[in-house]
Amino acid sequence: MQWHRAAPSAEVGRDLRRVEIAGRAVLVGRTADGDPIATDPICPHQNRPMDGAAVYGDEIDCPHHHYTYDAHTGENRYPKRVFPRARAAAVQPIRVFPAREDAGWVWVGLVD
Repeated sequence: MQWHRAAPSAEVGRDLRRVEIAGRAVLVGRTADGDPIATDPICPHQNRPMDGAAVYGDEIDCPHHHYTYDAHTGENRYPKRVFPRARAAAVQPIRVFPAREDAGWVWVGLVD
């Protein structure tokens, strides 16, 4: 894994923002606790862009159908937690990447 500078810390908020890292699109944002997070830019529910998705607590809310994902593990929380048997197999996790903050930048770890 290699760490890449993704965005200045001051520009990373609670709405996911698209950045290009080593030729790859990644979304960066923050949890309510201020922890930086990074995810794939596409929601696995219907393969739609997640740009501008809001983060509530540590949950990412897709702007299209409000499927939600754990910001640290990528696991689906809604609808999986509401309909565990009916939806468990159909809801894929979103891919998350390691993220950290250092020297005024948010850094994202990618496997090159």
